[in-house]
Amino acid sequence: MPMIQADDGVRLYAESTGSGMPMLFIHEFAGDHRSWEPQVQYFSAALECITYSARGYPPSDVPADPAAYSQQRAVDDAIGVLDALDVRRAHVVGLSMGGFTALHLAMQHPDRLLSAVVAGAGYGAQPEQQDQFRRECEATAAAFESEGAARVARRYAAGPALAIRAGHGARRDPRARAYHDRRRGRGLPGAGPDAQARHPRVRPERAAPDRPYR
Repeated sequence: MPMIQADDGVRLYAESTGSGMPMLFIHEFAGDHRSWEPQVQYFSAALECITYSARGYPPSDVPADPAAYSQQRAVDDAIGVLDALDVRRAHVVGLSMGGFTALHLAMQHPDRLLSAVVAGAGYGAQPEQQDQFRRECEATAAAFESEGAARVARRYAAGPALAIRAGHGARRDPRARAYHDRRRGRGLPGAGPDAQARHPRVRPERAAPDRPYR
């Protein structure tokens, strides 16, 4: 499928599988368009499943300018993907970072959604936890810059935030756990630690200033 160009010129890689009612999947911070493969395999028998890699996640473009990243830009990119595929309304499924995007889509563009699944999107949203969240984000960004993505990915995949979302089922099923570990290790943005550190999920002050977390 050809690359989709956002209104600021950034190219986004997207895939469409199956036919029928469209369902848009928006991936987490530690994933990319491949993260939804089990869901695509299942739902594409009856639906058009649309996945894409967010900006900063190859094969999508990785802008060097920090101003090219924000939560509002993530919303605009999701709408751009739907527009490029001539999809007027879609079911939207978002996880974690993608869950915030799905939530903002529902608030800003309810006319474009048939339904919204917002999963694992509360991390950092509680006002009393924002200072701790910022410290954790700064530490993650510094680790990517000093250690590189490959080493940090292994530790990040074993962290508490992802361990909860991996689900108790993954811990009971060693094959499922191995799959999640492989996916997260490869899914973290691969364009270098500086690009990883620039991402608004790591540097929350670079998200939309009026609502950096919610």
